[in-house]
Amino acid sequence: MASQNLSFDNMKRRAKQVAREQGCKLHIALDLVAAKRGFANFKDAVHKAANQSDPVAPSCSVLLRQWWRNSKTRECGTEVLVVSLAQPATQLLKPHYLRGYFGGCHVADEGTINLHIGGYLEDNLEYAQRRLRKAARALQFMEITGLRPSRSNRCYPRSDYDNRPPVADHDQRWYHPATKQFVLSTEPYPGRADRRKSEMAEWCAKHEFEYVQIDSPSMYGHGTELYLTCKAGSSVNMLQMAAELAASPLAYADS
Repeated sequence: MASQNLSFDNMKRRAKQVAREQGCKLHIALDLVAAKRGFANFKDAVHKAANQSDPVAPSCSVLLRQWWRNSKTRECGTEVLVVSLAQPATQLLKPHYLRGYFGGCHVADEGTINLHIGGYLEDNLEYAQRRLRKAARALQFMEITGLRPSRSNRCYPRSDYDNRPPVADHDQRWYHPATKQFVLSTEPYPGRADRRKSEMAEWCAKHEFEYVQIDSPSMYGHGTELYLTCKAGSSVNMLQMAAELAASPLAYADS
């Protein structure tokens, strides 16, 4: 979670931008920014933070927006999903993080992320809704774990994709800025990990890696399970990540 001071600094910076864009006084812009984050006004945000024994950043509402089109019926539209996070989209998703579950996305401002579907599918509306929920879960995963999307192969043994774990499916590469370490998330369908448990033990021993199953809905959805793996003995605390994810399971499940 971001600190209280950092949160207020962000609110003030955003308020200055709003004041310039809308040509209004700074105190009015501060109230507008605070209202967008769920407070009555900026004074209300300060008051509530001061009365918290363990102050955390106010909740930010991030709007995910996905355009869709049905190639047969010619119907089209825009699906939206509002996600409550502890920090703005511009902090969570820097330009170099727009890959993996956020490939092709565009962060319009601190409260809006535009997603993109490549090509047309007959069930575009349903696909758009699923894509929104998948992105929402990935944002929650990033906020809880501190992991950020990466394109590096350093999450694999010897940085070689061919050394991926036996249970691997729907791989996603991550970087942990706090420890400067790389982590792989993999989301196999149920039963795959159980069938390959002995193979995973051999793989971990051979490459000096470790893995942990996350007791939380996966990001990919479709009933898949969620595992994290990284180099054994690294400073990444995957057990703590697993506990935090279990305590705050990823929401926005597929219907």
